[in-house]
Amino acid sequence: MRHLAVLPAAFATAALLFGATPVIAEDPPPTIAVTGTGSVSAPPDIATVMTGVETFADTAAEALDQNSALMARVFETLTGAGVAEKDIQTSGLSVAPRYTDRKTRLGYEVAGYQVRNSVHVVVRDLGALGAALDSIVTSGANRIDSVSFGFAEPGDMRNEARRMAVADARAKAQLYAEAAGVALGNVMSITEGGGPVGPQPAMMMNMARAAEAVPIAVGESSLSASVRIVWALAQ
Repeated sequence: MRHLAVLPAAFATAALLFGATPVIAEDPPPTIAVTGTGSVSAPPDIATVMTGVETFADTAAEALDQNSALMARVFETLTGAGVAEKDIQTSGLSVAPRYTDRKTRLGYEVAGYQVRNSVHVVVRDLGALGAALDSIVTSGANRIDSVSFGFAEPGDMRNEARRMAVADARAKAQLYAEAAGVALGNVMSITEGGGPVGPQPAMMMNMARAAEAVPIAVGESSLSASVRIVWALAQ
């Protein structure tokens, strides 16, 4: 242990003999890390509809043919209502057997086949959303899984939410520093986090038909941001 104690002095002496400047490690400055949040709300200008067609038949081919015919009618109705082709996108297609409760030596007995075709539709005229939902269902869709609202051009709102998040983080950091009797120094790091999309009005439906245009409450949608900022504390 006595030999280990003199090693630092020996290294310092050797550094001086060879003309080198000893490097003395400094403790890192104390820091404070704070998370700030910001949120901006406004009436949305687009709606996203998740809809689709489910069919069932004795064979997979029959179920798929029925499904394809109905979905073609839905696509024709959407384009006829002014929805652009770029705003219509297939999001899922599945073909699967359905089984009975009767079990054979080869497994449960197949009762038929179910085909599900799902499509993602963006509606940019919110005033026509109710009528669009009605026409989707009456043309052949037997599922409307969700309706969500958002913004076609969210950039400015998102940046405003980011500014609010930074201001919120700074206000919190200053409060903590004053309470602790210290001062904020330079910013050491900034990390963005959190999801950009906040709460949205939504509607869930599963229907065979609709007799009239569906009433829709648009309300407001939000864009949010969060940021984690680390400050050095002035000595």
